[in-house]
Amino acid sequence: MANSAGPADAITIYGGVDRPIGPGTQILGGRTASLPEDPLWFGQTAYPPIQSAEEIAWLASEPRWANRVGAGYKGVRVLGAGAQGVVGLFERAEDSRTSGPRRVVIKQACSRTNAIAIQSLRDECRFLYVLGRTNTKHILKMYKTVVMERALGTSLKYDIEFSDVARIFLEYCEYGDFNKFLKESYTYVLIPVSGQHSGGLFFINC
Repeated sequence: MANSAGPADAITIYGGVDRPIGPGTQILGGRTASLPEDPLWFGQTAYPPIQSAEEIAWLASEPRWANRVGAGYKGVRVLGAGAQGVVGLFERAEDSRTSGPRRVVIKQACSRTNAIAIQSLRDECRFLYVLGRTNTKHILKMYKTVVMERALGTSLKYDIEFSDVARIFLEYCEYGDFNKFLKESYTYVLIPVSGQHSGGLFFINC
């Protein structure tokens, strides 16, 4: 959503943040511009190069989980962490005798910091279970439903000691999610609006 036109070489979009413009996208006054890929908006194409001490400790704690990913799997990197919990990528060694998918994504939420996030994991589990019954390759696979166990204390945000954590085990999508696909595949056209929104801009997909 944009609310005003900026200088000749920029427009204000995404909550008031200035972005450079170029040929390709229509804006006010008949000018055209293209919105360059912003890794924060369109999704990172590379993993974060630095992992925090908490993230490294959480990834390394998998062998001590009551409900493990599996023997032969190792935590590779944290894909995201915040108030809602943590998401990590685990990979099976090529020489491992363990069967199963090569890569697994674990989503974890902690009861001490965000009980709502645990309910969100349960809801996601239910949706994936229902959608998974269609047997289509276009729906994310869920390898394990929500499991609850005691936290190991590797983090003060998402693995707090003496609390409970919930995890779900999901398919890894190496090319990102559908939301990223849409944002990278569509042209965003900015057009003027009238009435109570006079002077503003909004996006439509083409």
